[in-house]
Amino acid sequence: MSDFNFKFIGPAPELETGNLNWSEYTFRQDNFGVHKETLTVPLLWNENNNEYPPKIIRHKNYEAFKGYLDQLEFFLGDGHIQTAILIKLPAGKSVSPHVDSAPFFRYFHRIHIPIVTNPQCLFTVGDETIHMKKGEMWEIDNDNKVHSVDNGGAEDRVHLLIDFYSLKLRVSTANRFLVFDTFDKSTKIVHEGSGVYYGSVEEWTVSRPDVNGKDCLLSIRTNQTVPIPSGFTHDFCRFGDKLYITDCANGGVVVLSYPEMKLLKHLIPFTARDHVNTLMCEEEGKLWCLLHSLGKSKLVQISAETGEWLQVLTDVGDQSHGIVRYGEEENFLVLSSGTSELLLLCGGASPPKVLWKDSSKTYLKGLCVSSSRDVAYFGIAPLTERTDRRSLDLQCEIAAFDLRTNTLLWRHKIATNGLLNSIVCA
Repeated sequence: MSDFNFKFIGPAPELETGNLNWSEYTFRQDNFGVHKETLTVPLLWNENNNEYPPKIIRHKNYEAFKGYLDQLEFFLGDGHIQTAILIKLPAGKSVSPHVDSAPFFRYFHRIHIPIVTNPQCLFTVGDETIHMKKGEMWEIDNDNKVHSVDNGGAEDRVHLLIDFYSLKLRVSTANRFLVFDTFDKSTKIVHEGSGVYYGSVEEWTVSRPDVNGKDCLLSIRTNQTVPIPSGFTHDFCRFGDKLYITDCANGGVVVLSYPEMKLLKHLIPFTARDHVNTLMCEEEGKLWCLLHSLGKSKLVQISAETGEWLQVLTDVGDQSHGIVRYGEEENFLVLSSGTSELLLLCGGASPPKVLWKDSSKTYLKGLCVSSSRDVAYFGIAPLTERTDRRSLDLQCEIAAFDLRTNTLLWRHKIATNGLLNSIVCA
């Protein structure tokens, strides 16, 4: 359960529903007894609440309200509207106290927008009762909490109910593996106590344990570990049936079969001083590798079969981290950690374009892009000595940057309890 019953989001755009046929669709009131006194017009509605991830099913009235729903999605940020239904509660009627317990409700933000209401219409969640005014937007926590509605007025109440699925980020730090919700800025600790965490591929992360010092892949779902023949591991990625893992300590790249996790190759195309810290694979047999180099960084494409260097891009920042393809075919986003900059590498042209620079001297690390919204997410850490990166007092920020307008949307501090290492769109 969350720490709130109701959360005010902000003003909602005005909506005129027009003439609707409220008696045509009866599934909700026929199948859920607590809603028997309500009327429903579905826009986006999946009748199977136990399905996850649920399919988005558009009903015939959807097109008439599509523009309004698109406007809401833009306001709410990275994510999508999964459910949108108009609900009428006639005057003098009620929704009796009940609990929603389907797994579906754990993954979405349930939002109510009053379209028509009156002061005697009261909504209760847990031990809190409020009146939602027309033009407001409220999130409720209905997951395993008793809630009810009573319309004690002389006018019918009409709400637009939506379930919003927000983008989640998987965040690896020097002491924790977290999930960060880009909508409400909440964090959930998924795993801790296994040393330093790096990267995320499906259920797997890299763990550099404190006890035996041997790097491994760790399942955050089952706690299973798979030893890997790499040292000072900083990143891994998947392409098809292969995993590629940095061997920073030896200047190498480890190749495993997936999901069998059998060693296929151990390439050594670099040196330990090159400090290979980020990998990206876009096509079979080729692998982009970012070389931190403890200073002026390089981006190198190698053969994933032999380790042969195929392409080299220089002037890609200082002590850089993160590679994300963005925009034109030869463009990359990179974090120049040593200069606190988000860079756009334009087809290898020099110098790279500085999209954003922190006016405070900070250390940027961890980068991903939401392709649906053209938003880059990255980590911002205060400058510390390398020996202090595992300090439980070190707390970092996540920033969101709009790549279309070159605007910093927000930056938010979270309890990383150590240096933020990587961010992956879940």
